[in-house]
Amino acid sequence: MNHLMIDTETLGNGPDAAIFAIGAVFFDPFTGKLGKQFEKF
Repeated sequence: MNHLMIDTETLGNGPDAAIFAIGAVFFDPFTGKLGKQFEKF
């Protein structure tokens, strides 16, 4: 799986907003299958 999706959750939408959660997952866009995942709060 060569595709990686990253998601960040912040406490605002300004340039100084703190990041409080981050997640990532490898995926195959053709089959919809997910690979290794990471999540940290």
